[in-house]
Amino acid sequence: MRSGGKGGQNVNKVETGVRMKHLPTGITVKMTKHRTQHDNKREAMLVLKEVSRASSNSRAMPADVLLSASRSAPACVLPCLCPCAPQKLVAVLEQQRLESLEQLRGDMVEASWGMQVRNYVLHPYKMVKDVRTAFSTSAVEDFLDGNLEDCIRGLLLEKSSASST
Repeated sequence: MRSGGKGGQNVNKVETGVRMKHLPTGITVKMTKHRTQHDNKREAMLVLKEVSRASSNSRAMPADVLLSASRSAPACVLPCLCPCAPQKLVAVLEQQRLESLEQLRGDMVEASWGMQVRNYVLHPYKMVKDVRTAFSTSAVEDFLDGNLEDCIRGLLLEKSSASST
């Protein structure tokens, strides 16, 4: 496989690029960073070792991940989220992070119109209305200052009547 970039007369004659595949995970590393095949092979092995170590610590990575580095952009040996990290590896790690966050969050309710718990009307008239319990008051200043006993009492009565039925 030929390396890309500047190379003068040797660019079309010398094949120094290396492509290696880690068979258990299916991860392929393409290295065309150096001018010698030995340096590219050594660098590709380092990247494969780090990626396989990272994938064994977390879940298995998909088989279509292709890591590559060229002479213009040096390869990042560590699978980190930095600009020099391979694009697809970053995408896989980001997807794994999002999946773990979704597991932690559980079911999330969309905050859209009509999903509110309480309505506050301050103009042209003043009123606070709790949608869950149908509690409403016109003493908005007291409610906003922390006088919530009536609202809490209504919520507790609603929950106790729902659990008794």
